[in-house]
Amino acid sequence: MTGPLRIAGFTTAISGLIAPAAGRLRPSHPDLLVRVRMVCAAHGFSPRIVHAATHRSAV
Repeated sequence: MTGPLRIAGFTTAISGLIAPAAGRLRPSHPDLLVRVRMVCAAHGFSPRIVHAATHRSAV
């Protein structure tokens, strides 16, 4: 896999799940560009973030 991988999560998910998983992906997928966006638990995932994530064309 190559290219961007965009992930959004709460602080606890980023530190406990997303960051370790991204670290494990690096050796086998060095051309994968991981972008993490933190969202506030009080606001959850806004419709704008969900819309953007679900309406991107697959690469």
